Amino acid sequence: MPASATHPEFCVQADRATGMTDVQVASAKADKSGADGTWRVEVSLDSADRTRFAALTGSIASAPVPRNEIAIVIDGKLWGTPLVTSSITGGRIEIVGPYVGDLTGATAHDLAHRLDPN
Repeated sequence: MPASATHPEFCVQADRATGMTDVQVASAKADKSGADGTWRVEVSLDSADRTRFAALTGSIASAPVPRNEIAIVIDGKLWGTPLVTSSITGGRIEIVGPYVGDLTGATAHDLAHRLDPN
């Protein structure tokens, strides 16, 4: 990620061999957080990928930082690197951008539209 006026530059190394590719999304929608007003995209995975995602997040949860972070990459663009502290079993992912507040209404709606299969 290149540096911006408010955030430093950082580099992410993703391991495609142990991660997930070709993830199947059941639904995606753009929403504005009631708590702080930031935009986000709420993504629900299909049932098969929920199981894969729970196994993946469970396997990295106890690793030290940064090995317990998961890179969310969509169409070659990094959308976030959330810290994983336990297995995520519900199949729900919330994308807020590389930094909280990075998404605008337009980018959130565009991303949700591209991800939503309906």
